[in-house]
Amino acid sequence: MILYQENNKSFRNSVCSWYKGKSPVFPVFCLILAILAFGGVFFVFSRKSVILFFGMQPEKEPDIQDYVGGRKINLPVVAISTDPKNLWDPRFGIYTKGLNRNFAQKGMDWERPVKIHFFEPNGELGFEMDLGLRIHGGATRGNAQKSLRLIPRDKYGQNIINYPIFPDLPYTKYRRFLLRTSGNDWWSTLMRDTLMQSLVSDLKLDVQASRPAVVFLNGEYWGIHNIQEYQDLRYFKNHYGVKDDTITVLEPIRENGGYPEIREGFPGDEKSYLDMLYFVSKNDLSIPENYAHLQTLMDVENFIDYYNVQIFFADDDWLHHNVKVWRFRTEKYDPSARYGLDGRWRWLLYDTDVGFDKINVNLLEFATAPDVKGFPFATFLLRNLLKNEDFKRDFINRHADLLNSTFLPNVMLLKINQMHDEIAPEIPFHIQKWGGKLDKGAKPAFSSVEKWEENVEHLRKFALLRPAVSRKHFVEKFGLGGETALKVKIEGKGKVWINKLEYQGFPKELIYFQNVPVPILAEPEFRYKFAGWETNAVLSQESDQRRNLILFNSETADLTAKFVPVIKL
Repeated sequence: MILYQENNKSFRNSVCSWYKGKSPVFPVFCLILAILAFGGVFFVFSRKSVILFFGMQPEKEPDIQDYVGGRKINLPVVAISTDPKNLWDPRFGIYTKGLNRNFAQKGMDWERPVKIHFFEPNGELGFEMDLGLRIHGGATRGNAQKSLRLIPRDKYGQNIINYPIFPDLPYTKYRRFLLRTSGNDWWSTLMRDTLMQSLVSDLKLDVQASRPAVVFLNGEYWGIHNIQEYQDLRYFKNHYGVKDDTITVLEPIRENGGYPEIREGFPGDEKSYLDMLYFVSKNDLSIPENYAHLQTLMDVENFIDYYNVQIFFADDDWLHHNVKVWRFRTEKYDPSARYGLDGRWRWLLYDTDVGFDKINVNLLEFATAPDVKGFPFATFLLRNLLKNEDFKRDFINRHADLLNSTFLPNVMLLKINQMHDEIAPEIPFHIQKWGGKLDKGAKPAFSSVEKWEENVEHLRKFALLRPAVSRKHFVEKFGLGGETALKVKIEGKGKVWINKLEYQGFPKELIYFQNVPVPILAEPEFRYKFAGWETNAVLSQESDQRRNLILFNSETADLTAKFVPVIKL
């Protein structure tokens, strides 16, 4: 119960602080609004005195229908609420150009408090929370629809999000997550970056989990966004079980000639990375001892996979920027440590959204050129590593592995179709909001379902044609003589690896490059033993050696691994 009296200014101001009138008389409509808001009743005793009783009406539970209005949305819904001035005020708003290209500003001064409600596709409320909101990205901040970063902090209530935002992952705690609008792909498909990262998620690469969602901003439909992991310290804790103060993340900056900025870590953490580059600059990597030492400083297998996938994706918005490296901080290389914790440098995969587009572009030539757009640091490591014949062999063979597995057209088409089907029902509504609006380069977003379908069809075309183009680039760059279609057969019970690819019967023919020795390995099952290889290609050792090298010099080849039962005496 509250007693209102005309001279009780504190009550009048608290109930109706936003009232802009000048009358000294208590505005009755404010009182009525307060009653409606709090479920109260009032009794008027005189013109100057009112007793207001507030009822016990419970607060209404958040309901997805408050936003979607009866429409069925088969994606998560993220509803963001905030004071409109946080978004649109010319001096203060972060989503508007404002007085100072506000959307391009960064840092704590440009973070705004919001409340979010996260609904699952079945309409159930996953969580609600007060968070900080920032605009995310680089040049794509200039797009009409912008990517967002959401951050929990103590000042908003708690500094961790404890919810399975990505149900397929085995952890539930996050310090940030993104609502990304597909970056440079915003105008085209809304799925390029998430497609590429999901295609390689089974490799030993650090990628960002994702799922598409619909966003409502202050109750207004705001279109399709991709919920994505943010590669901060919590990312490494989730993936590797490490403490915050044990990880360094560096980003080489083109404006500084490749000198790295510390994104996570402490001053001086860049020294290990710079020492590695200095070693490469002063030592010939064709010498085995030098190459062996470099392998204690960087994870060469991770580097090979990272470069091969980017080269296949034809991502030419890369190398001179969009590169980050990380390591678990140790005094020296620890070969006995768990994966990722041995102290070596590894590469993060992110912002691939320019890729999966230019079918014929030669990214291998791009990545081995003396410089990229005037920046020699961008290709420095790969150029020097290719001086070593073992590295060159592994680099070439790994590209063939990936083309025989991860980048098989049918594998990629399946993923494209799955992602297409997931967001296709929402595309007409997204077009109503954003169709024809401009990206940072004044390129209009797709304005019809037919145009979006055409853009997705280009992804399918890339999946079908890029593998042959990429093989051709490798043959030409390294003078390999051609390709060999290899048929593998297993007699008895055992497993066979061609390079790093376990052969499991699909595809029927593997394509490897000629004139490059390819490691092969036979592993018998229990109570079987390896009896030998049979092939019309060239083996480097006797045919009874389980671990061998095979050399192809024709368009076709056969390889049979023979396993026989162990005879009990």
